[in-house]
Amino acid sequence: MKLTHAHIRNFRSILDSGKFSISDLCCLVGKNEAGKTATLSALQSIRPYGQAQTIFDVTEDYPRRFATRYKERHPHSEATVVETWWQMSDKAHALLAEALTSGAQKLRNQPQPKKPATLARQ
Repeated sequence: MKLTHAHIRNFRSILDSGKFSISDLCCLVGKNEAGKTATLSALQSIRPYGQAQTIFDVTEDYPRRFATRYKERHPHSEATVVETWWQMSDKAHALLAEALTSGAQKLRNQPQPKKPATLARQ
C-alpha cells in the first residue's frame, strides 16, 4: 500500500496542515519553527519501524497555547493528530480479496457458536 495523502492537526507547531498530497518525491520547505520536523514526526508515528519513536503526549506535543483547554476543545474523545489516505495496488488488492474469500469459505464451513462472542469493556 502507498501513502497518498495526510492531514495533521494539533501536533506541536501544527494546528491544522490541511490535507496534503504525498508522492514518490516530496520536499518540505519552510521557515524555522514552521513544522517541517513536526510533520515528519507525526508521519513517522503511523507506521513506526520497531518501537514507536513518536508517542503523542498532551503535555509535550499538543500546541502549547491550547494545552490548558485540551478537555474543553476535545470533550468527547482524544484529539486526532494524523489522518491518512492510502492506495492499494491491483496485485495487493487481488491477494487480499483471495485471502478474504478463502477465509470466508473456512468460516462458512465451521460450526457456528450458539452465543456470539463479545468483548467486555474494562
